[in-house]
Amino acid sequence: MKRLIIIITLLLAGCAQQSVQQVSKPISANDWQLLEAQLSAVPADVHRAIEQEAQTRISQTISPERQSLSGKKLLVELIQSADNPVLVADESFYQLDEVVSGSEQGASSFAEVLSDYLLQPDFACRQPVFARYFQQRYQVQVTALKCQDKVPFFVVDRYKGGKIAWVAPEQVSEIHLLFAGEGKNLSSSFGHVALRLVICPEDESEKGLPEKESCDTNVFEHLVLGYMAHIDEFELDTVKALSGQYNAYLFAFPFIDAYRDYAISEFREVYSLPLNLDKHQSEQMVRELADIHWRYSGEYRFFSKNCASLLQQNLRSLMPQINTDEALNEDFIRPDKLFAAARTSPLAQGDKLNSLETAEQQGYYFSSTESFYSDAVDLVNEAMSYPAFSDMESYLSISPEQRMKNIKRDYRYYSRLKNDKFLLNGQILLEELAFVRAERRMMAEGTRYFKHLDDQARIDQIHGQLNPEQNKLFDACLLRPVKQLTQPVVRLPGIPEHADIPELPSTPRCKSYEARKQLVGILSVINIGEQEKSQWLRVVAATQQMNATMNNILELNQLKPKARR
Repeated sequence: MKRLIIIITLLLAGCAQQSVQQVSKPISANDWQLLEAQLSAVPADVHRAIEQEAQTRISQTISPERQSLSGKKLLVELIQSADNPVLVADESFYQLDEVVSGSEQGASSFAEVLSDYLLQPDFACRQPVFARYFQQRYQVQVTALKCQDKVPFFVVDRYKGGKIAWVAPEQVSEIHLLFAGEGKNLSSSFGHVALRLVICPEDESEKGLPEKESCDTNVFEHLVLGYMAHIDEFELDTVKALSGQYNAYLFAFPFIDAYRDYAISEFREVYSLPLNLDKHQSEQMVRELADIHWRYSGEYRFFSKNCASLLQQNLRSLMPQINTDEALNEDFIRPDKLFAAARTSPLAQGDKLNSLETAEQQGYYFSSTESFYSDAVDLVNEAMSYPAFSDMESYLSISPEQRMKNIKRDYRYYSRLKNDKFLLNGQILLEELAFVRAERRMMAEGTRYFKHLDDQARIDQIHGQLNPEQNKLFDACLLRPVKQLTQPVVRLPGIPEHADIPELPSTPRCKSYEARKQLVGILSVINIGEQEKSQWLRVVAATQQMNATMNNILELNQLKPKARR
């Protein structure tokens, strides 16, 4: 028994984390002098601590095998070996490192980050989150630094791949907490929460509108930043989400795409709650969000590390006043609970949502479009002589070709469409919803087929069957968006400059009628081996369905009376 206890004790000791003492090695006086010349602007207490460590290490006799250390390498080594509290990471650094990098293990070496802060003139432009931490910790007088006017975000478009959006922080008029209500599947059962950047148009004379109205109505340039799982398929796998098999990133999306996905495709309500930030706080937050956007990569777990918990962790660092706010001092796991608490907090303008009717007029609330489509279904159903559907789902289950045949065969109904603008708009509305659903299905089938994109032979086989123009369209409108969904997200050490970002290939107008039509033709002529043919035919069928639905919309629009000149 005694021996067993000893064995267990030894095993437990072996599993415990052991502190590693950095071995101090001698340095030359010349190396130190060269480094000291670069530290002239360093805070006094930090400089003293580094100098003290260096003086204990300077030796007149350096081994020939010892290579000369200079610049950052020497500074990192001095900080790592120091035991002066001034040069040791504190708990705040580790908490902030988790916000920035997503790691709970202190992935960013304190010595590395502090060295960059002390040596890099543009550190505050590249890594504003850590810059603020060091300025506060060492009580540094903040001086005006000329950073690039705009910060970049990689904006994901699930149907086109992605693009770089350059945002001037001073053009962001407001930052909102965006909440999409309950969805119909498990992953959206408690809603989704993110941030919305309300970006003003660059043209100050935008249609002569007042500044706030001009910014609020500039919705096609607004961005949504939210923590989401990066999935290697089109739909989220619940088992993977529960077990932490996905990585989470701070993704950027066009606001208009988020609206389309939530309010139109998924019939969810969307709330946009302004945060109480002054101009300086807003601009600083935009820069810090850009920093995290390019660097964060953490674990995603549906019930513990999700959009709500990760965003709250982010806001606690970027908006420190949250830590003393009574409404938001709880750790929220559910997005709906976080949003409900924010509505009652003085840090947000909850009164904007007191009247949803007024909020909808002002752009703070976007109702679910389900009732509009349900009304359209009822309207069309009652108007048709022999409707082949009874509700929205049964309407969408009919093939687009058959839907158009049914319309034309019903002579009385077809004639009425030409003269009843209200009825025609209802019919077009249903086809537009069918197009949104068909587009999602096309991307889902394409993702399933190309999920093993390391199989270059498969891609080369397809490219070999197409001419250069066809390859360009195929890559831009199908292959590149699928890659965006399935391949790892590129991480960079802070906010990149123009030269740091790889140039993205130009994208054809994939959503144009001509491009859709060409894509259907391209997919139809590609010859795939028998082993993979069934899955490939599903890709082709989904694309044809999307194209046929677009044809329906175009044909119905032709029924509208021509404007008189």
